[in-house]
Amino acid sequence: MQTNEVIKQSLVSRREHMSQVSLNNGYWFYFDHEGNDISMWGSVFSGKEKVSFNNEVVSSFRNLSSTKSEHAFTKNGHEYLVKTHMTHVLRGELKVTLFCDGKEVASETLSQLEKGNLLKSFFSMDKLLFVGLIVGFLCGYLGFMSFSG
Repeated sequence: MQTNEVIKQSLVSRREHMSQVSLNNGYWFYFDHEGNDISMWGSVFSGKEKVSFNNEVVSSFRNLSSTKSEHAFTKNGHEYLVKTHMTHVLRGELKVTLFCDGKEVASETLSQLEKGNLLKSFFSMDKLLFVGLIVGFLCGYLGFMSFSG
């Protein structure tokens, strides 16, 4: 069976542009299966995870103690499973895999920090975090200097 590589490539690039990660908005993963939109959102701060099927939340819980989780649900006669795995905690690298009827449909990995370019990733983080780090450092330094001398 032949596949149209242009269509295949456009679906991949569409999904890559939709899926995103940030400190404020968390992790967003988007998958398409048989014309159905399946999305997974995970909070960076609270560990809350939600899986939606065509914008209807089908699974939701808070995961604070494990680097892996599973969300199972049934829709349109199919058994779906969404697996998450934090593959690199320090980089904030999260892999999400979608299964349908026991077969892997799609998988995607997002990271808070770019692999191999830590300095660029640090400066591309949210501006408020960066400002908070600078202010915290200055307050700590000034406090230390005022009590040490």
